[in-house]
Amino acid sequence: MVEVNIAKFRNATDDLRSLNREFKTCASDKERQNLADSVNRKLGEYSKYSCARAKSDDIESFDRAKITLLNQLETS
Repeated sequence: MVEVNIAKFRNATDDLRSLNREFKTCASDKERQNLADSVNRKLGEYSKYSCARAKSDDIESFDRAKITLLNQLETS
């Protein structure tokens, strides 16, 4: 695990949510594939994050954003 501060943890959650929105706006399979490559890299990085100061709401938001994004990848 990689210990990060709370700001970086919350920024990762925001980034995952942003990627979710981007994924929904892809107009072609090629766009989705390019974004999927980026998403997989970021998920790999962010999945290693740990934050001692994260509250349960922070962790739940992070997990929800991650699961939603994984579901988007599966259905693409």
